[in-house]
Amino acid sequence: QAWTPHVPSSRIPFPKKRHMIQGEVPGTHPLSSEQLCSTILKPTQPPGGLNSTLSLGGLNSTIPLGGPQFLKWFSNLTEDWQQQEILQILVWNLDPKELHYFTALLKRHQHRDFIADLPEGVSLHVLEYLPAKELLRSCCRVSTKWQKRCSNEKLWEVKCQRNRIDLPMQGMLSWRRTFVDDLKLKRNWKFKRCIVQCLCGHTGRVLCVRIREEDGVIATGGSDRTVRLWNVSTGECTGILNGHLKPVWCLCFLGKNLLVSGSGDSSLKVWNTSTGVCGRHLQVHKGPVWTALIKKDVLISGSHDHSAIVWDVRHCSVQRVLEGHNGAVFSVDLDENSELAFTASGDKTVGVWQLSSGLCLKRLKHANGHPVVALQWQEGFIASCSGSTITLWSVNGWKKVMEFQGHEDRVECVQLRVRNATNSAGIVLSCSRDKTIKYWDIHSGRCLQTLSGHAGAVNGIDWNEVVIASVSDDSNVQIWDFHPCHNRIGVALS
Repeated sequence: QAWTPHVPSSRIPFPKKRHMIQGEVPGTHPLSSEQLCSTILKPTQPPGGLNSTLSLGGLNSTIPLGGPQFLKWFSNLTEDWQQQEILQILVWNLDPKELHYFTALLKRHQHRDFIADLPEGVSLHVLEYLPAKELLRSCCRVSTKWQKRCSNEKLWEVKCQRNRIDLPMQGMLSWRRTFVDDLKLKRNWKFKRCIVQCLCGHTGRVLCVRIREEDGVIATGGSDRTVRLWNVSTGECTGILNGHLKPVWCLCFLGKNLLVSGSGDSSLKVWNTSTGVCGRHLQVHKGPVWTALIKKDVLISGSHDHSAIVWDVRHCSVQRVLEGHNGAVFSVDLDENSELAFTASGDKTVGVWQLSSGLCLKRLKHANGHPVVALQWQEGFIASCSGSTITLWSVNGWKKVMEFQGHEDRVECVQLRVRNATNSAGIVLSCSRDKTIKYWDIHSGRCLQTLSGHAGAVNGIDWNEVVIASVSDDSNVQIWDFHPCHNRIGVALS
């Protein structure tokens, strides 16, 4: 029997993926058996009747031409090679368009969705090794089952544990939402997308600012000799602490209810922020107190009298006096274990002190001839500023690692966040009298972004992973909020 290819008058639809066919029962063909036979192969009618005889390797068989009869006849063939011969004849009689359709059809029926077929625990373990962006963008669109597996909370809990999450975890409702919001937070920092809030209330220059980690309450001190407490959510001043006789130059929180302030009147005061009452008045320094910091139970303060004093916070008593600088001590810090103290001085050096003995172990000297006005320590690195230059030092040999230059006037404050000490990954945040705030990549030394908005010199900054708080000579406090939930649209600052 001569077989001729049948060319359909209309274009054969390309087979869709199995999950895209609505209402299809797995394992069935979307076409009827009659349509299948008539679409793939239409033999020429033999002159002797409706049936024809085909000899395959000695097999004499009458081939019915009707669709259901043909399929029944084909399935009744007893030898595999006989069915293979028939299939070969079918394939040979297909034109290129039909062959392409047939090939795609085979691929579709050979497809196995291994993620959907595997037990849920095994498939989640497999998905853990995929990049988070692929899970969010591509994998969840494959099918309903893939979307369900890719949205599993156990999967995203593992992802959050394996990655550094900067977003605060308080009030977390979903691991997946936390991971997604953290990605948005990092993108907001990268592209300078934030909402700026201005807090007004001081009647003079604002000199210092601190953020309380527990609840985000902000404290500021100024030349009007007051300390003000602010609710960032509402922008309202929730308390005013009066008592200092001269400008307030430094602040630090002690737990959730106590605040320490240092002033130009040579005193330190310990305030109860709930009641607004000054509980302790510490008068030991002989000059203005420029800086104070608390870690664990150790309070250290620096003064214009060239000294730094280490205090016992519990008893408000002096533990040790660190003397040796030839200029005012403008900034202080402690290491993680409160075993080493670091001081920045007007004598153009950074002092490294052993608290147990009070000895100066090392002096790090800035070469530009300007006083060192600020420093911060974290995870084996010290960031200090002198003039318009910021210098990063490593405790490994006490050597200079990097210099950051870009400010046009004196840098007043510097903050350091080390992400990975081994790879020198992290951020340096700085503010300057040039009215700007900059944050820098400590690995490359490149300025990532510059924030401009103050009308006067920026005297101080503090920050966490979500907001920056800055204070200025323009009497204002500005909050730069990068939180993705507070900044759904995002404002790109110029």
